[in-house]
Amino acid sequence: MGPILWTVGSDYLTADNKPGFSTPEVKESFAKMRELFLSKSILLGAPTDWWDHSSFTQGLAAMQWCGLWAMPGIQKTIGDDFGVVPWPAFSTSVGKPSTFLGGWGAMVSAKSANVDAAKAYIKWLWIDNTKDQKDFNLSYGFHIPPRKSLAAQASKLQSGPAAAALKIFNDYAVANNPAWTPKMNNAYADAATAIVRKGGDIDSNLANPEKRSMQN
Repeated sequence: MGPILWTVGSDYLTADNKPGFSTPEVKESFAKMRELFLSKSILLGAPTDWWDHSSFTQGLAAMQWCGLWAMPGIQKTIGDDFGVVPWPAFSTSVGKPSTFLGGWGAMVSAKSANVDAAKAYIKWLWIDNTKDQKDFNLSYGFHIPPRKSLAAQASKLQSGPAAAALKIFNDYAVANNPAWTPKMNNAYADAATAIVRKGGDIDSNLANPEKRSMQN
């Protein structure tokens, strides 16, 4: 649901945390997704969900929106005979290529009796302990280490599709806005489903998540 916005240069929220999904360009992007849905350009009813690479490796689809975690499985099946691209810009004049910035976060409860010790542990875990960061991200699937310096050093990210994925991530990844809440996201997801899958009116369906976002 993010690329529908990013492809036209918008986002869930604007820089001043106002709804960013009610622009004419976003509405045009939703209309294009609806067109892809109706034209049967999108695989529907796949045996597995989008996060599993089977639709691609079994030849059910020529391209698949997925995550980096799937790359080892794809390479095991077909080698390096595939490419990686970002979600394309809507047009040469509107938007830019994009992908999502996924990852993990660690937080310390202010009510803890050991706040300083917990903060020190998190600093060690995510900043200082580079050896385990590389092991965690590259030995049990495929993820990009959170520190750019580690990603640049990782041998598994230096060639082939993995190197292309790293460049795309560095150039085009969009981070989540912490002000975007699960309640807002659920309302937006409902609107996206109603528009793309059910042919609902774009303006009226986007009005509800816009109202929910303003209430939050």
